[in-house]
Amino acid sequence: MSDPKILIVEDQSNLAEELREMLEEKGYSGEILKTCGNTKDALEFIENNLLLGVLIDLKLPPAQDEIPDDRQGEKVLYAIIEKNPLIPKVIMSNEVNNPEYISNLCLRGYCRFFDKSDTGAIVDEIIRVIRVERIGILDKILDKKRESVNEFKEMIENDSLHETKYSDFLAQHYWMTGSPEYVGSEKCEWMLGVDKRVDIILKDYNGFCDVWELKLPKHNIFERYGKRWRITKHCSAAIGQAMEYLDTCYKDYYRNRSRTHAPTLYLPRGFVVIGRDVAFPEGEPDEDVFTFKDRLRLENENLKWVKIMTYGDLITRAKQTIMFYDEVQKYRILKSD
Repeated sequence: MSDPKILIVEDQSNLAEELREMLEEKGYSGEILKTCGNTKDALEFIENNLLLGVLIDLKLPPAQDEIPDDRQGEKVLYAIIEKNPLIPKVIMSNEVNNPEYISNLCLRGYCRFFDKSDTGAIVDEIIRVIRVERIGILDKILDKKRESVNEFKEMIENDSLHETKYSDFLAQHYWMTGSPEYVGSEKCEWMLGVDKRVDIILKDYNGFCDVWELKLPKHNIFERYGKRWRITKHCSAAIGQAMEYLDTCYKDYYRNRSRTHAPTLYLPRGFVVIGRDVAFPEGEPDEDVFTFKDRLRLENENLKWVKIMTYGDLITRAKQTIMFYDEVQKYRILKSD
């Protein structure tokens, strides 16, 4: 299905064209604007398309097989309300001073009424209500994402969970990786045998995949070795595991391509998630110039195809993603013209 459209339901072609041009001047491209001049065309379009907003004249000409009346537009309005009562609707009518008529229509769904001659106010209002609705939808989406972050934080604090709980959750909520490239996750059972299944395979918009290996949050990345910090055996094993998976991908790419159930694993990147905190197990070392982040960055620079991160990093990435949509996207919606 195509992108949501702004529907202009008006039988006077000059008025419909004027409204269309005014919306284009406000930044709405012609591709998302649709004009219908009669009830039949409007009903067919509503049934088969997503709607961003609607400008509607209630006095429309009937179809050829219908009896003429002055309320053809109401059929279109009720079809819109039945499909989704929250779709922004601005009604163009000469009966804006008829409170009883307006009240009866509004019982079926929220509407805004304007005189047909006031085209500037009509266009400004549909833009305003579309923005309000888009921000409302965005707020609901972000609230669900915040709930997911809190759920994941509780899981990270629970040492009794198996690794698969974390990998299954992240595969479902891959947006928490903070990468806008990913469009979904893939299952892959064949990699190195049944007992050596890749934890997560995330696919980008080009169809290429990355390998994610998740270990337990209670296991640390570094451990004290004299006056220095070295990679723990748990982290080292995870890195080796990821490298083994990547090596298999490089060697067996063409053979794997012939398997219809296998994703496209051509030169994938590897990611290892381990450890709860973005800090050394015993706090920052007194005698070392390296902070935890310095030490981790140095380690990652020495690894060519694998990147190590903590569960704390994932939480931070998820919060940054939410903040971007909460601030930047809302600003773009409000300043869209």
